[in-house]
Amino acid sequence: YTLTVSDAGTYALTAISDAHCTGTDISGTATVVINDLPTATLSGSATICEGETSDLTFNFTGSSPWDVTYTDGINSYNFTTSDNPYTLTVSDAGTYALTAISDANCTGTDISGTATVVINDLPEVFLGNDTTITTNDTLILDAGEGFSSYLWNDNTTEQTLTVNGTDLGPGNYDFSVAVEDVNTCENSDTINVSVESGSSVNEFGTENISVYPNPTKGIFFIKGLNTENINKISICNANGKIIQELKPNSENQEINLQHAASGIYFIRITNRNKKLYFKILKQD
Repeated sequence: YTLTVSDAGTYALTAISDAHCTGTDISGTATVVINDLPTATLSGSATICEGETSDLTFNFTGSSPWDVTYTDGINSYNFTTSDNPYTLTVSDAGTYALTAISDANCTGTDISGTATVVINDLPEVFLGNDTTITTNDTLILDAGEGFSSYLWNDNTTEQTLTVNGTDLGPGNYDFSVAVEDVNTCENSDTINVSVESGSSVNEFGTENISVYPNPTKGIFFIKGLNTENINKISICNANGKIIQELKPNSENQEINLQHAASGIYFIRITNRNKKLYFKILKQD
């Protein structure tokens, strides 16, 4: 005979009789223990930057070990632990939620809490490709606008850094900047600037070479060129990309930047052995 019970306790026989007699030989006990169902809660919402991690916290009741199933909103994962609370380190964005919990004795149904992890992109900072200037030149490095803070390798905190070829002298120099955006995310970039000795004007021009008007609305002139000695003139954007290149055919060479976006451009005049640099500002 099977008796179904739902209460905890120690069950024991106290009497027995059949259709004819009352017996005295009774033995055995049955102890019923009722374990509470395990529960689990999840917490740990956070906003982090790309490349960082965040900790999710799982709290349990019941008897270890706990077997846990959770989702990140896309995929399902499982782990077993005896730690309470349990910390899970994640690096992916998503809304994390519990889907199942069991302990050493039972499977629970009381699961609660979610944790939303948001990952912000790192700020984009680019000082341009590695470049070369002469001791006659000044180069302005621009980390870009809109950041909360700037920190250059010389500990200055402005958006731009002026590189003076005369002050540095010939050699190779690294310049770096770290920026932080409104989300407190940080990124950095480094550029190498090679400084060469300033070239003699006679190698490039018939007189002192000049660029005018500067700033320009699009059309400007390079005055004083010696076309026989010059191989080419290259116009580069702030990232070092060549956007125009030509062989000069006049001592007063016209350049058209009307098609280009506003910003800083660099003029590189090249002869057989050396390069001469100028900077020009294109305005709308």
